[in-house]
Amino acid sequence: KKDIARYYKYDRNEWIEKIKVAKLNRIPRPLGKAEVDIGITHFKLLEKISEDKGKLFLILEDDAILCEEFTYNLRKIIAELEKVEWDICFLDWCNMIPPRKRGSVEIVDQRGKEDPESWGTGAYLVKPRTAAELLRDFDHFTLNCDDEIRYLVKKKRLVPKWALPPLIE
Repeated sequence: KKDIARYYKYDRNEWIEKIKVAKLNRIPRPLGKAEVDIGITHFKLLEKISEDKGKLFLILEDDAILCEEFTYNLRKIIAELEKVEWDICFLDWCNMIPPRKRGSVEIVDQRGKEDPESWGTGAYLVKPRTAAELLRDFDHFTLNCDDEIRYLVKKKRLVPKWALPPLIE
């Protein structure tokens, strides 16, 4: 209960404001217990990461199913990310079928044309400085985790990327 009070608050007006920024079509509603638990876990992880000296971190939700050659493709994705500007890289595409691309691994930028379902937090890479920026001025979340992260990335004008092929199901 203490964590819920610290991290989550339902506010219909805030919900409406956030979905406008995130460019989502969602009906305001209080989150279910599972959604609140997932959000709390992600924001606690972001707090730990923001204080760390590491280079980047992989966040995986507990129900993530790793694709074949996960480690091999993750290494290739990290190598590709070193060539471009990025703040957060999504490794899944939720319920969306990713665009077909040539080659085994590619980093794409969906900004401006992304489907809301491409912002899954089932697996993503994040830097400590990005985690700190996501948390700067953070008081609580209102939306489900996928949508709240999308809102924060857009509000703070961070640079999201997506990995092809997706590394989890």
